[in-house]
Amino acid sequence: MENNVQEANFSNTVNLLGASLLAYILNLSEPRVVALLTDGGKVTKEQQAVLDQAEQVLHTAMKGQTNKSKLDFEDRAALRNLSFSNGLSVLNGLRTISGGNLPKLDTEDPVKRALAEMCLDCYPHTLLPEEQEEIHTGFMHLPTFFGSKKLTRFISAVRMDAALMKLFPNGIDGDFTDSQQYFTSFGNGSGTQLGTLPMSIIYSGIGLMHARNESSLSALQLATWEMLDSLRESLNGNKPSLRVYDIFDLVGLPDDFQAPIGASILSGIPKVFLRHVPFSARPRQDSEGNFFGCMLQRNCEYDLALAPFDAAEKFQKNWPVNKSLNEDMEHQMVVALATSLALNRERTTAARWIATVTIDPLYGVGKNWTDRSISLNSNYVASSDECEALRGLLEAISPASVSSIELAVKRLMSATTNRSDFEDSLVDSVIGLESLFGGRSEVSLSVASGVANLLGKTQSQRSDLFEQSKRVYNARSAVVHGSSKRVMKLDIFEIQKTATNLLRGCILELLQNRPELLEMTAEERVKELITS
Repeated sequence: MENNVQEANFSNTVNLLGASLLAYILNLSEPRVVALLTDGGKVTKEQQAVLDQAEQVLHTAMKGQTNKSKLDFEDRAALRNLSFSNGLSVLNGLRTISGGNLPKLDTEDPVKRALAEMCLDCYPHTLLPEEQEEIHTGFMHLPTFFGSKKLTRFISAVRMDAALMKLFPNGIDGDFTDSQQYFTSFGNGSGTQLGTLPMSIIYSGIGLMHARNESSLSALQLATWEMLDSLRESLNGNKPSLRVYDIFDLVGLPDDFQAPIGASILSGIPKVFLRHVPFSARPRQDSEGNFFGCMLQRNCEYDLALAPFDAAEKFQKNWPVNKSLNEDMEHQMVVALATSLALNRERTTAARWIATVTIDPLYGVGKNWTDRSISLNSNYVASSDECEALRGLLEAISPASVSSIELAVKRLMSATTNRSDFEDSLVDSVIGLESLFGGRSEVSLSVASGVANLLGKTQSQRSDLFEQSKRVYNARSAVVHGSSKRVMKLDIFEIQKTATNLLRGCILELLQNRPELLEMTAEERVKELITS
């Protein structure tokens, strides 16, 4: 093949839309295909023949596209619906006609083999970008297999599979037999059909592949088989562990960043995975393509129960749906706190949970999300030094230690991510300080003494911190009690910033250097600080 290398000569009829398709056809990486489309490049004689055919296809797809010199993202349907005269879809037929081949994994498992064949047809569609009308839902168009030999082979294989047929106990007379009602620990409950089951599994495999930042055919097949194995295991009465993905905005982490939090992993968000996140919950993006977001990958127990449709309503009332999704809320709090403490900014911010994506072999990709609230702070991408600081904090901070000062942490998060008003943020920060150092009486004095003795290393520093804390507390009192004249005389922005930084510094000092104070009450903590 190396001896038949020649310069590529491909007209500028496509942009990145066609690059993924051509990468699939030519067995090249997307960057190399982009280079072919822009600056030319080296391709083999055989690949050039494929390019020549692809060019004709793309010209055909452009017919009816008025006032355009190249295909745009919204023209994906023109490629998807294009067929050759023999009925083969362009996405699959172009490779076949040109003699190309994509190796697929082989297996002795007949159900996995049938799924692998379907994956081969679905794979090209995973390479193309979202259509504009689907961005809000994250839906992906895949081929229809009804009436095909591939679906028939899948159904035949399932009928010989004792575990999978537990979904369809009432007979196998029809190819598309309805299943029992199912309920899962991800909170999803429904019925399915034998004819639609493979697509549910493949959709979940696509989501899992993208969550791993992978995009090859073998990656899709392996992810799909993994979903099938989990389904079988759960139907046999076991409880496999599946990943769920908590999505955070405001703080961006690099694509290659990974740090453990117990059994969970904090990482950047793969760009290919964003299509599975609700549009209203997707982190924002800067002009350079950086996403202001990160995600927590955590394991959840996946449980599955079946019930006849006539007993489903009664059964559902006793089924503990969503139980797994709430077990790691402490880890979400650790992510928010650690990012806040690691960032070296004049104004603090923190990663904020906005969505959770589940990948269920029966239900596909599921989502729940919160309405995005206004934040005082701008979006921010962590630097390499801040990423290292974050990694160290995640090693040092445990969910148990954070939960011991939970109110202070929650108020810090609220002050830095959820408030549109500086006065509200000030009140949040002072409440956090009160939860750490407030006494039954003379609260302002108790808070000021606690802050000064925890953070101050010298008498001069303690005196300065004491005065800062008193000023912050007096400003909070003016805001809470409606002393408008006093508030107008204050620089609320600066006071709020001081209050938040004091709370942030106290939490960091307690977690890193004074863990013996964490389990104490506020009064005990202040007494220990003053007398020690």
